[in-house]
Amino acid sequence: MDDIIIPTYIINVSQNLNCFETILSQFEGKDEFDIKIFSVAEEQTEDLMYWNAVRNVIEAAIYNDEDVILICDENHVFTSFYTKEQLISSIYEAHRLQASILLGGVNGDFRNLLPLKSGISWLEAFSQSNFIIIFQSLYEKFLNESFCSTDNFFQKLSSLTSNKFVMFPPISRFNQDNIKYKYEDASLQLFLRNSLESSIARINKIHEIYHNICLNGGKNSS
Repeated sequence: MDDIIIPTYIINVSQNLNCFETILSQFEGKDEFDIKIFSVAEEQTEDLMYWNAVRNVIEAAIYNDEDVILICDENHVFTSFYTKEQLISSIYEAHRLQASILLGGVNGDFRNLLPLKSGISWLEAFSQSNFIIIFQSLYEKFLNESFCSTDNFFQKLSSLTSNKFVMFPPISRFNQDNIKYKYEDASLQLFLRNSLESSIARINKIHEIYHNICLNGGKNSS
């Protein structure tokens, strides 16, 4: 496990220096990640910029014969739960389950999450994540998919496959400090923060119920 290195592509969407310096600092001292920076070309929407950037990343991954890649953006920060061992074991388990996508965490809304004993959870759909592992099985499907200026990047990505999983406890979260750099409206900042906290609470509750009912046979863990 010590010699495993994950091709990691950081997509610099906002071009904000503060956000960019923060994301680079997250990977300091973590030799398990081989960092590559991808700047985006100007497009009609941020979603289209992100899609085209990931398209370029996947083309590079195919050229480099990489069977799994990690895609991050400047909004990612590691949680206190992160360990190299958890990440690698989750990747192996997701691969065993024929996953196409493995998320380090979910930001915002998601649909139908099913915890598994192995420590990762299947989910039907997600609306955002800043730590996305894509397996080789999705490369060609992504490249063959069309994307227009009215599409949402994360919704489109989520729709490409039913084989999606997310780690728990999450190893990645949205850097809420970046909200103030991207949005000036105070009410919008508050809405986004509440949305993030709501999704975290939902996931924690689902896992609490799963732990109490499925693993403890309905007995209270306390």
